[in-house]
Amino acid sequence: MALGTPWICQERVLTLSSQSTDFQTEVPSETFKHDSIDSTDTFGVKYVQQEAVFNWQWVPLGREMETVKGEVREVRKEIEQGFLEMQRAMRTMTADVLRVSFQLRGVDNRLQTLEQSQAGVEMRLENLEQSQGGFFTLISTFITRFTGIQVGTTV
Repeated sequence: MALGTPWICQERVLTLSSQSTDFQTEVPSETFKHDSIDSTDTFGVKYVQQEAVFNWQWVPLGREMETVKGEVREVRKEIEQGFLEMQRAMRTMTADVLRVSFQLRGVDNRLQTLEQSQAGVEMRLENLEQSQGGFFTLISTFITRFTGIQVGTTV
């Protein structure tokens, strides 16, 4: 192995009828043979073959790291894209909420105007009723004085 270069061990499991390995490696492989593997080994793999060859292939860590970095970049781009879409959706929702809020304020202002108008109409009705009652009292008093006939109850 070259000095100064980080290496990572990749485990490969081959079940072969012969002892030869078909793969080409840049770095010499370390190979050993298990006889009669029929249970779960330390790697957590269940084997039912009678013979298996384990081949650890040493590859430069730099290649693996570049692959991982590329995958991380892709995932980061997807996350950033999703975040931008979420921001756009939130802006749209905020604009909708503000629009509804302004509409509600307008409805509230119109409601207050209607309430004030209703209060004004009620005050005019009370004034009219009072003036009407005063008018009937005046007429009944006038009729009673001049004719002596008492008119019914006043309003």
